[in-house]
Amino acid sequence: QTCEGASEIPADLPKTDEQGWIGEAVCPADFDKLTAFCRQQEITPAHLFYAATAYVVSRYTNNRDVYLCTVSSGRSNLKIADTVGMFVNTLALGLSIDDVTVADFLKTACNTFDETLRHEDYPFARIATDYGFRPSIAYAYQVGVLSQYTVNGQAIGQEILELNVPKFKINIKIENQGVVVEYDDAIYSERVGQGLADSIVAVANRMMEQPQGRLRQLSIVSEGQEQELSQLRQTASAEAPFKFFHECIRHFAQQQPEHEALVAVDAKYTYREMDEATDRIAIGLRDEFFHDGIFDFNILQLQTARVVAQGAKNQRAQIFFA
Repeated sequence: QTCEGASEIPADLPKTDEQGWIGEAVCPADFDKLTAFCRQQEITPAHLFYAATAYVVSRYTNNRDVYLCTVSSGRSNLKIADTVGMFVNTLALGLSIDDVTVADFLKTACNTFDETLRHEDYPFARIATDYGFRPSIAYAYQVGVLSQYTVNGQAIGQEILELNVPKFKINIKIENQGVVVEYDDAIYSERVGQGLADSIVAVANRMMEQPQGRLRQLSIVSEGQEQELSQLRQTASAEAPFKFFHECIRHFAQQQPEHEALVAVDAKYTYREMDEATDRIAIGLRDEFFHDGIFDFNILQLQTARVVAQGAKNQRAQIFFA
């Protein structure tokens, strides 16, 4: 079974050949409240945020199997605790979003995370080779990680040589300031990065509020996003530029044919592919119901389901039009 691309959030920016840099979005979190809740559930804040992150990524990707990665210091073995060297290893994290209670899901996330860390010595290169696992999203809990070093009470100056180039398309870090989402700004806009950070905090809060609630019923919309949605106009402020759906598809098929128009569970479609699909459906409707200059609506009402199903079969995808 291949895991490649299983947890890649679709890009919202057009494809370019330009080098991307690290963009950053932050959403504060109430760690005192989080810590108290985690003690009650016998988990850690790292487990809670991992569960919230996996759930949000599942909703963003419309996939119940979530594959992320994390990093390990590689120093759990006391024999090398004082050894100078590089022992950091990348670890694969896999989690399913099942129809369970929030409390049960938190336990599963806890067990998955801890079990992964217990096998931190397993070579990541072997996982990548055996399963085609190329992670796009990384998760790391870094609250309390030592960042200032002293010798004899004197602070040691640091010079960071790290390049401002993203290692992953999205890097989700839990730090003292809250949820930090680093993203490749050649692929994602600031709106996606901030929305992701806000959703993770919102889901973590709802998990604390509804531990016995059903997991899949949790909303990923934050309060700020809810206010933004409530302010959307309920009526049109101007005449629509396109009268029919197919006119819109045809227009963008001519303007940007290879730009993504639809992201489905099992496939992605460009405007060109959508234009070709609507043409096939239109031709199928014409051939089936248009005879001698007359369109037979009575037969159409009885056989719409069959025609749409046939159109979907021709496209080798499960797409239904209401």
